[in-house]
Amino acid sequence: MEPSDPLFQERLNPIFASLGEAKEIVLSTSAKNRVTSRIVSCACNREEILFLSWGHHTKCQQIKVNPLVALCHKNLQIEGSAEMLGNPLDSAHKSHADTFRKIQPAIFDNFSKLPGMVLVRIAISAITAWTRDAQGYCIDHFDLEKKKYRSVRPADEYG
Repeated sequence: MEPSDPLFQERLNPIFASLGEAKEIVLSTSAKNRVTSRIVSCACNREEILFLSWGHHTKCQQIKVNPLVALCHKNLQIEGSAEMLGNPLDSAHKSHADTFRKIQPAIFDNFSKLPGMVLVRIAISAITAWTRDAQGYCIDHFDLEKKKYRSVRPADEYG
């Protein structure tokens, strides 16, 4: 689907560039009235974020119950849906594993072969970014599922 707003991709590209530089990101998961957050080593590849974890860890157990997650990095608030792909060395996940390995080679080499390790993929659905232009601060909202973008001034949205 092509973006309905011509600024969608233009404004989103620098955000993807910033995310592409991220080696760690804060991940929040929730299930059964419990919300938890932690830093994970990540590989951000445009509209997806990958990380490794042991399947028995709280984050993975919560993702099994509720795949909706939130992440933050610098001035970005990110929403998405997580999917437990499974063993990072399984050939079924080669493309995602190769992406993670390319961005985080030491993490992949040190952890992917450990028993119980899983590769997790997050499909980004929305990003909110605080940005600044000549007129001051604004909040950019990106709906990646609908390919829509809007920018508002804090005074307009909250005033």
